[in-house]
Amino acid sequence: MKYCKAVIAIVLIFSACSTTKNLEKNINTDAFENNGTKNIEEEKQKNEAELHDYYVQEELKVQDVENTVVFIDRPVYIPEQKDIPENERKNETGYDATLSSQKKATVKPENYKNGTFFYQYNENLVYEVYAQLYHLTDIALERGEIVNGNPLLSEDESVWELTAGVSKDPDTGEDVQHFFIKPARLKLDSTLIIITNRRVYHFRIKSFSDTHMAMVKFTYPERRNVYARAKDTAENGRSVESDFIKISNPEFLSFDYKIKYSMFKTPEFLPKRVYDDGQSTYIQVDDIVLHKKLPVLFNEKNEIENYSVKKNVFVVPRLINKLTLRLGKEKVTIEKKKSNAKTADSEEGVSGGR
Repeated sequence: MKYCKAVIAIVLIFSACSTTKNLEKNINTDAFENNGTKNIEEEKQKNEAELHDYYVQEELKVQDVENTVVFIDRPVYIPEQKDIPENERKNETGYDATLSSQKKATVKPENYKNGTFFYQYNENLVYEVYAQLYHLTDIALERGEIVNGNPLLSEDESVWELTAGVSKDPDTGEDVQHFFIKPARLKLDSTLIIITNRRVYHFRIKSFSDTHMAMVKFTYPERRNVYARAKDTAENGRSVESDFIKISNPEFLSFDYKIKYSMFKTPEFLPKRVYDDGQSTYIQVDDIVLHKKLPVLFNEKNEIENYSVKKNVFVVPRLINKLTLRLGKEKVTIEKKKSNAKTADSEEGVSGGR
């Protein structure tokens, strides 16, 4: 009997110990679960706070869109600076340097209007022209430009057919020189050089079976194409400086323009100011823009607009209501602000008519 009681006592002691252990295990598990739930809640609140801050920033960006419209008030005198463009050489020599130079200097077709491709002339660049079997490609030079000697082809006449013609500019009546090329074979990769009294053109011409460039023309930013006339004297506030019209009377200047551009990225060619003198429009940019590829100008009809460059100013030889500067995917829009005086006059005329 005593032996049985002793056995029962030992069994009860072990059961109590096991129960205590199980309770401790359950308590630890509950604490871990509570702690994990607390961490998840804290992480969730932190994420919500970050997301809220992000939405606030996005709202501020949307609200700041209007700040990307720049109004030009008055001209600021900027002294002439003679900047020297940086040398583009790397640590390459010989064959590698030649490959890099050729790749960087070759311009592929990009800007076009209907069937005409436009290149912006630069004496240091080579322009690709694509031709096709049984099709002619027309390369037009600047009006009044005269060809010196025969064009130079890297292949003979049995490979490329090269002919020439002359048309008349409808506005000025000046001669416009045209060259027509047609390949005799596929997969040609040749060079063409045209020398004129104004410049030298370098082309890389290729032949394909299914596509060609029907017409190729150039714009000339460096060309001084804004000329002063005899009647432009001190009487109307103008004087002649070289081939350009120089403004001598500030009463003719108008700065009623606004500039619009993307709020996500400010283009390097963003104008510093825009103004006109009653005949031409002047767009001033940073000097660094002149050392890079210049933007293409489009008028309100989405047609390419010719302009000349005087120091760091683009000169458009007419007044504009809307002009767009484009370079790749970046663009800047310039618009003429509506005159309050004209609006008042028109309203007064309407009320008078009533």
